[in-house]
Amino acid sequence: MLKIYAHRGNQAQAVENSLTAFRDAVTAGADGIECDLHLTADGALLVIHDEQLDRTTDSQGEVSDLTLAQIQAARLRFSDGRVTQDRIPSLPELLNLLRDLDFKGTLNLELKTDQKDYPGIEVAVLATVEELAPNFDIVYSSFNWYTLQRLKVLAPGAKIAALVEAA
Repeated sequence: MLKIYAHRGNQAQAVENSLTAFRDAVTAGADGIECDLHLTADGALLVIHDEQLDRTTDSQGEVSDLTLAQIQAARLRFSDGRVTQDRIPSLPELLNLLRDLDFKGTLNLELKTDQKDYPGIEVAVLATVEELAPNFDIVYSSFNWYTLQRLKVLAPGAKIAALVEAA
């Protein structure tokens, strides 16, 4: 059976990794949603693809050097430069949105630890998911094999997906 996943949400209609993009993906009937996670300076889980704010927001800086409040003051923008009212969501905000939309698909949480090490990100992600207890499937993925090993040790029953680069 073919399943349709919305990579970073519905990017055709909204800025990637925004709550609007995720809402649009659910409304469009996506079977699954993929998002990217980084850790802020104050330990918040942030839904953003890049390690920096520069490409997708009206601000600049490294995610790991800024607090959640500093980052959420920025506004997301399209690749053509148009700024939106959307801000970068936290993982709890995304999980709550999907619960409120009664999402029944699969959420693929990609831990972006292949370029930057975020000590404790695995524990933080698992704790957040456990605390908010979503009523949909979760898959944890990463290009970093050490991250996947830590996830498997911390949560032996978790669904884990290894990401690899094409040759």
